[in-house]
Amino acid sequence: MTMAEEVLADCEKLLKWDAPKRKQTVFSAKLGRLVVTDERVVFLSTGSNDLTIGKALASGFVSPIVGTMSSSTGHLDEGALANDGSLVIPLGAITKVEVKGMFKALTIGYRTSEGERFASLAPKNGGIPGGDSWVELIEGARARLQQRSAGA
Repeated sequence: MTMAEEVLADCEKLLKWDAPKRKQTVFSAKLGRLVVTDERVVFLSTGSNDLTIGKALASGFVSPIVGTMSSSTGHLDEGALANDGSLVIPLGAITKVEVKGMFKALTIGYRTSEGERFASLAPKNGGIPGGDSWVELIEGARARLQQRSAGA
């Protein structure tokens, strides 16, 4: 994040689907870390869905300690933006934020030059921790950014 940006919250070990709702499988998802700042929403991707680690653990080829370490996303920083699945959404481009679906994924709609896109985020099992608080956090950051822009 830039020096001028304030990190408001982050959440590790989330999967991101490029869709308006969470998919039932993780094949198309990417594992990463969600970071919300006072200017943007950022998904720092590992570049994979971590499915191969799970299969290796299940088959006994990898020790549980190695498997647990490899699925950590706390180490990801802006260098991860080059990884497949990473995403940067300026707060002003967000069109919708909601907790949606049976699995309670955080879904973010946003405008791009190609039209509206969606990202749905949730842990591998279950909904996003503190679901509605993420919606409030992002909506609040958007409102403050709009107020700053209007006052400038």
